[in-house]
Amino acid sequence: MKSSYMLTKHVKKYFLNQLKSIHHLTSMSLKKKECYRLWSFKKKGHLSKWEEDIKKGGNKFDIYSFIDSWTVDRFAEARENFHQVTTRNSQQWALSATMHFEDFEFKASECCVKKFKKEHRTRQ
Repeated sequence: MKSSYMLTKHVKKYFLNQLKSIHHLTSMSLKKKECYRLWSFKKKGHLSKWEEDIKKGGNKFDIYSFIDSWTVDRFAEARENFHQVTTRNSQQWALSATMHFEDFEFKASECCVKKFKKEHRTRQ
């Protein structure tokens, strides 16, 4: 695995918990116990990056995924209640989803909304 962004926050949390449970073991015993992959992640510095990601609420792909699902949920809810959905509504929903994350800059531009509409095949 070349980079850490391919794993979700939950998988990273699981690996970190596994490594903490075997933290007292040396590298030789880890290799013997076929936990070499966990040891190599620690050695390469991935685990410190993962801990930062978990504290922040996930990496940028986790956050974008959350924003997308939040906006889709609000869209479906509005449609179920026969409300009109505008581009501005989609922008507001996306911005409200970013309130869950500190220190994450996100601009719900018209280009972003167009991409959202194209991905989910929605229109006004």
